[in-house]
Amino acid sequence: MMIFRPLLAAAFALAMFAAHAAKPEVYVLGTLYKKHETVGSYDLAALSRVIEAIAPDVVVLDVNPTELAERKVFPGKVEYTQVIFPYVDKRGVKAYAGEPPEPTFGEIVAAVIKAREDLKARNPAGAAAMEAYRKATYEALAALWKDAADPNGAASEAVIEGLKRYEARMIGPVEADSNRRWDTHAASVTLTAVRENPGKRVLQIAGVENLPLIRATLRASGEVELVDMEAWIRANASAPAR
Repeated sequence: MMIFRPLLAAAFALAMFAAHAAKPEVYVLGTLYKKHETVGSYDLAALSRVIEAIAPDVVVLDVNPTELAERKVFPGKVEYTQVIFPYVDKRGVKAYAGEPPEPTFGEIVAAVIKAREDLKARNPAGAAAMEAYRKATYEALAALWKDAADPNGAASEAVIEGLKRYEARMIGPVEADSNRRWDTHAASVTLTAVRENPGKRVLQIAGVENLPLIRATLRASGEVELVDMEAWIRANASAPAR
């Protein structure tokens, strides 16, 4: 029995080491789409500065596979044509499409559009109130956002999560289910990217409204450690002094 005690101790030590081994870090960065043109504290130059500072080896983008291959996106996603795609191409960064492929992409989008149209038909006053709430929320966020760290921080995430919960309650289960399918897919792509690129710096880029669920899904996976983007941006990519 004495012979096995050192072996058992060694096995226990190895198990404890594996349990506490450092997990791969993942950067999850939010973008504002066309609002980058009107939010001076997080304009396209600020976004570019943050991405340059992160210097990712691998990116997971808020586009579907066709958009990634063709470098074409919806007109509102100005950051892709002006900042992200040029950066990826110039640096030769490995890129993954974080949005679902067809036909899933089209199915989810169509379901959301129909659910919102149904709300307008059955409850026009409620639909108008929801739109007013969304507009007021972004006006309040614009007052909160003083630099690129703020849209990626805890306060902003909490406000956006509240907006998404409100809209899901107003619109119905289709909205919540679509959000879940969309964002959990994006998170699963990031986990795949991490597994396929050990030791590489992985950056996931998503719209700010997708951040809460994507981050929650990645944390729940237990496979990765999320970088505190608010603190990291303030320490490493803050705006230059004027």
